Amino acid sequence: MKFEFIWDLVLCALNFVNANWKKLLWGIVFASFLLSLTHSFYFQIEPSVDAGAYDRIAVNILNGHGYRQNFDLPFEKDNSIGRVGPGYEFFLVGVYFIFGHHYEVVWFLQAIFHALSVLLVFLIMRKVGPSAEGPTLNVRAAALIAAVIFGFYPDLIIGSSMLLAETLAIFLMLLSIFIFFRILDKSGIKLAALLGFVFAASVLVRTPLLLIFLPFIYFFYKKKLFISLAIFTAVILAVMTPWTIRNFKVYGAFIPTSLTFGDDLLSGNHPGSSGELDDSRIQFTAKYNDYDMVTGDRLAAKEAIIFILFNPLEFIKITFFRISMYFSFARPTGWWPYLFGSPWQAVVLSLSSLWSVIIFTFGFYGIVEAIWSSKKGMPSTGSGNKLFPERSEAKSKDLPYTFFTTNKMWLLAFLAAVVLPVVFIVVETRYRYPSYAFFAIFAGVGIMEAIKFIKNGQYKNLKILFLVFIILFGNTIFDVVRNFDRIFEKISGLI
Repeated sequence: MKFEFIWDLVLCALNFVNANWKKLLWGIVFASFLLSLTHSFYFQIEPSVDAGAYDRIAVNILNGHGYRQNFDLPFEKDNSIGRVGPGYEFFLVGVYFIFGHHYEVVWFLQAIFHALSVLLVFLIMRKVGPSAEGPTLNVRAAALIAAVIFGFYPDLIIGSSMLLAETLAIFLMLLSIFIFFRILDKSGIKLAALLGFVFAASVLVRTPLLLIFLPFIYFFYKKKLFISLAIFTAVILAVMTPWTIRNFKVYGAFIPTSLTFGDDLLSGNHPGSSGELDDSRIQFTAKYNDYDMVTGDRLAAKEAIIFILFNPLEFIKITFFRISMYFSFARPTGWWPYLFGSPWQAVVLSLSSLWSVIIFTFGFYGIVEAIWSSKKGMPSTGSGNKLFPERSEAKSKDLPYTFFTTNKMWLLAFLAAVVLPVVFIVVETRYRYPSYAFFAIFAGVGIMEAIKFIKNGQYKNLKILFLVFIILFGNTIFDVVRNFDRIFEKISGLI
């Protein structure tokens, strides 16, 4: 009886969602904006470390000193080219040039970017979801769930309140993917050019997004859209070439974006490496501080590659650790200095961990369901599926095409493209942020699937969901045990 009452409440909530989905969508978007802005103005986080470097570079450009970070070092050793960029730094230059050196404007704009990203998550989910909709369990409800998960993710709210590149990068990444799905519906040269421009801008802001280029290229090639492919590539080159030429003139080397690869690769791949940015890397990376930036980066990358080639089993072990850390529930945001000593720190840590449980558990479950529906071409229940009708409609002869070309599979390819550069180099909680958008969308799929099975009384079909949670929870226990001393030290400081 109690369960039936709860289920009636769930159905009432879903009916309300479907009747008022437009108002709810704009409410979620506005609430995400307001939450980001409120957090920014409440804590007023001063730029430090990476954020401080971006800020100094932007100010130096405006003061006519060029793209510099530290004037105490010779130009060839200045770490400005060793920071992610230059897209975000130039964004700050534009803001400071128009409004003056005021962080409040940046916070406001980044709150807008975050809110627009929430809207894009909803719109992309609509593209990924099925065309046929039921009265209760449909893609609109799933898209709203995805928007809520992404919009209120504590990690992303905190990130939007700092002078960090992630918020702008995620917005540009999602915008490029939305344009891509528009091209899937109706290809055209203008859309291909727009895709090239937005994607190139996202790479200039956050270089690891470059791997998304591969699914784009594969699509144009398979569809034989060679003119669109040429336009897409030409626009990317046009956007990135001026900065590349500047770097060649200044450093005498081919540097399309920045010099971060060598240091990051060695930081995550050396004897005794944990796979993250800990102190163990210093003895391997510090010796290159005496070199100029280009030489140091090349030598660091060379040392890391040699280590990988001559220690393949050690590299596999470290990569396994990185994968474990990436998908661990025990890697919450909340250890930022501005939270130390604040009663809000425990709240942020708890909510961040909770969100990671939700987004990874239901996200992976949604991925499993997406792969199953596309690969099998039949309903998992054996009797039809209103939420994913393509399961029952796909013919066996169409299975290869169905599996590799459904919108959900394209989204899975994009997710892989943002995860792989991290798990093979170095893992930090902040480096997971771009993947949250994709996991939120798949979580919307997963939650809708779970509700559908409960509604139909098909509880056995939830065993995959529980299996996913058990695997992820077991991985978290493994991560905690392996890093118990470090975690205990942090928790002790919190108490």
